[in-house]
Amino acid sequence: MFIREARQRCPALVTVPYEFDKYSATAEDMYRTLFDFTPHVQGVSVDEAYADFTGMGEAGDLASKLRAAIKERTGGCCASIGSGPNRLIARLGTKRAKPDGHWHIAQAQAAACVAELPVSDLPVCHPPNDLHGLLYKSSWIVDLPAI
Repeated sequence: MFIREARQRCPALVTVPYEFDKYSATAEDMYRTLFDFTPHVQGVSVDEAYADFTGMGEAGDLASKLRAAIKERTGGCCASIGSGPNRLIARLGTKRAKPDGHWHIAQAQAAACVAELPVSDLPVCHPPNDLHGLLYKSSWIVDLPAI
């Protein structure tokens, strides 16, 4: 919802001005921290990235160290980390890790974990896109093979 619409719906709404310079500085600190751990980083947004930690250790230990390093370097920002065998699974793990945790989905559990989700939880299934029609044919990922 845009701020204009929010103000129309709630005239008493109090807003806080954006501080893009601080957002940028904090994002840069987060990215520098990621690069301290691995050179394999793909930025997604100002506060989201994919990082490949393959072969670098146990997921839970790495996530704990990374979250602590981000918190220290950014002056207190929390980090939610999802880990798994690929980006989709890691992204789904991040949703479960919020607001300030780590959720690992192992390869052996990935298919079962995805099957129990609604289609709308897939990052690629938010309008507009070519998979949007699937939302009208099925509500659950487990049902997609039948379509």
